[in-house]
Amino acid sequence: MALQPETFNISGSFHSHALHESGDAPENIIEQDSPYHIHVHMQLHGGGTPVLANDRVVLEARLESMGGGFEGTVGSSTVTLPDPMPSNYDLQIAIPCGSPQSDGLQDGVYKMVVLATVQTAGGNPLGIVGFDEGPMIQVYTKP
Repeated sequence: MALQPETFNISGSFHSHALHESGDAPENIIEQDSPYHIHVHMQLHGGGTPVLANDRVVLEARLESMGGGFEGTVGSSTVTLPDPMPSNYDLQIAIPCGSPQSDGLQDGVYKMVVLATVQTAGGNPLGIVGFDEGPMIQVYTKP
């Protein structure tokens, strides 16, 4: 999904997908009691990108139940943009098992959405935002 800059000469995009910690199952099937992470690949380019050095990208992962069940934030991550800035980033949002953010997460199918917001080092939003609708994921309890 494209990042939407409000100002600056900056363009970018990011894509996300969930990965479980073991290689035993498809990446979109998550055992409830296992840690997993959401991988985010982000690109930033344009003449205005150097002004973002030392600012930060805040990523937030949310799940929406397909049916009755948990809906909410399951994890977040904040990354400071380096100086000089590369144009490609591989970032992660770690979701530990038993995470307090995901209390109430039940067996079922969920739509994953990752939000991105670029902020100053002091936490003020810069108007560069975006979201990526990730895949459907299934959460199950191992017998």
